[in-house]
Amino acid sequence: IGTTPDSPSFWAPLMARDYFIQAGGWAHETWLTDRDAEVFTILGRLAPNASESEAQAAAQLTTDRLAQKYPSENRKTSLELVRAGTFVTLDEDLSALVWPLAIGFGLVLLVACANVANLLLARALDRQKEIGVRVALGAQRSRVIGQLLTESILLALLGGAAGLLVAVWTLRALYPIVLSSVPIPELAGSFVLNLSPDWRVFIFTLLIALVAGAAAGLAPAIQMSRPDVITALKSDGSQGYLNNSRVRSGLDVVQIAVSLSLLIGAGLLAMNVRRLHHVDTGMNLQNVFSVAAGLRGSDRSGGDADVLRQRLAERLRELPDVASVSECYNQPFSGNMGNRLVLLQNDEPTHPREAGFNFVSAEYFQTLSLPILRGRAFTAEEIRSRLPVVIVSETAAKQFWPEQDPLGQQLAVADEPDQHEQTAGRVQYRQYQVIGVARDTRSRHLWQQDERFLYLPLPVAKSRYLLVQTRGNSAATMSTVRGLAMSIDPVLRTSVRALNDNLAVQAAPFRALAWVSGALGALALVLAALGLYGVTSFIVTRRTREIGIRMALGARRGDVIALFLRSGWRLTALGVGLGLAGGAVLSRLLVSVLVDLSALDPLVLALVSLFLFLVATLAILAATRRATKVDPMVALRYE
Repeated sequence: IGTTPDSPSFWAPLMARDYFIQAGGWAHETWLTDRDAEVFTILGRLAPNASESEAQAAAQLTTDRLAQKYPSENRKTSLELVRAGTFVTLDEDLSALVWPLAIGFGLVLLVACANVANLLLARALDRQKEIGVRVALGAQRSRVIGQLLTESILLALLGGAAGLLVAVWTLRALYPIVLSSVPIPELAGSFVLNLSPDWRVFIFTLLIALVAGAAAGLAPAIQMSRPDVITALKSDGSQGYLNNSRVRSGLDVVQIAVSLSLLIGAGLLAMNVRRLHHVDTGMNLQNVFSVAAGLRGSDRSGGDADVLRQRLAERLRELPDVASVSECYNQPFSGNMGNRLVLLQNDEPTHPREAGFNFVSAEYFQTLSLPILRGRAFTAEEIRSRLPVVIVSETAAKQFWPEQDPLGQQLAVADEPDQHEQTAGRVQYRQYQVIGVARDTRSRHLWQQDERFLYLPLPVAKSRYLLVQTRGNSAATMSTVRGLAMSIDPVLRTSVRALNDNLAVQAAPFRALAWVSGALGALALVLAALGLYGVTSFIVTRRTREIGIRMALGARRGDVIALFLRSGWRLTALGVGLGLAGGAVLSRLLVSVLVDLSALDPLVLALVSLFLFLVATLAILAATRRATKVDPMVALRYE
């Protein structure tokens, strides 16, 4: 029940929240006494006939009144309503992951339909005489098509029902395996997803089965409904208008092309995951962990929390294995870094620019091994005095002051990252002087460079995390943090996490996407190989008499195999050509999730094409093995 997959052990009144948090020892603000507390979520339901814009305006009015009545340095002055009816909302960012997968599933279904259509075409040879008799007795073409479509749709419905059962069993089997691979085990332990299909899943499966059955049976039905009656009545099944059908060859080409397109997408995503593990973030996160420190209970003030956090930082610096300790407002790769409005000297106030930002201490750049390319880092005195100095990223310096020296330049930075206040004309700016240029990083998202980014001096009240760099493996030091906090003050509580865990969390969706697309590509390849094998076997069976005559006249087994290989290779080459074009189109949908990788990577295209050729060759060889064992005398008597 609810809009998130968290599984609560019990429900309690909101007024009792602080009591339970205090009893559990978790470090967060107290809701009942601290109006600046922000670790909570408000859920609401729109009133009948009320629009989202009206609800947004009403909520913002309440927020403004509270901000005026209870002013504070950390007071939030804007509120944004988002849809929360479901756990996952298909927004613009998520669509970049979902649509390629949906297209991939559709293409696999297309390969399956082409495979079934080929089998139905092969089966049609044995029914040529039956259809010819029906037509000779006056059966209308529409009646024949209707009968054949009914048969194929019935097969599809049975297959859809079986597929639904297999999907349910597969999901239940894979669910614990997927959870066990979640980068943070604590998160996996609290997830509960109901994977039981409901009537909507049943209806969707039924509709897909109906469409697939009609699509697979349409081409065979049309071809079989217009026979040459005289030829069909005389035919023994070894010859006839369906024996050398171009439709079968075309369906083989479609299967190969679609399989190659999916394999190209899977290859790009697999290469993408490999690059994510070796991407240059601009920082060194090895042996670095973060510490979130706060107070348990409601009898301590915010000032006490800041003092105890500073004492914890000092105790950590005294440890022999600790190389550096710094503080920041947002830890790297937490996904919480926002933007600030900025103005240059010649900018119009009504057209501000945006840049990412973070409040950091003087040791921040040393802790993360983040190089200062020009100028210098903050000093401890500048941090304590809150001097208006700023360090900008390399890209920000080039874009803000092209062909100029950024050091000493003035930059106006908004006090709050608040778009609502911008529209209301209430933005307050503060002038900062640039004292350094830092290397570009990927501190917000692993897959995207920060580009324009600002590092601002960290006020004591905005310190939320300690970053600790150790000289060796940080696991031992991480285990001592809680004991240090308890020795400083029993009410001081900490939460420790290695920064590499944040990287693993951000890479998890890409890894899952690569696995799913790889499975789809492999499934499509297997279907295409089976289709090529089946068609080649069918052709070999129908040409048994011809093969016997060739061998009786002196043809060797290698010549017979080469005959079918050339035919299969022609279809494969045509399918690869179309597949490369389709892969180029499909890969364009993946551009937004590829990290420093071209959508037309030549290595991926070459490897996937060669692999497909190899699999196709093996399928053809397996199907033609029967042809090499034909006894010429038996083949000449074959009917």
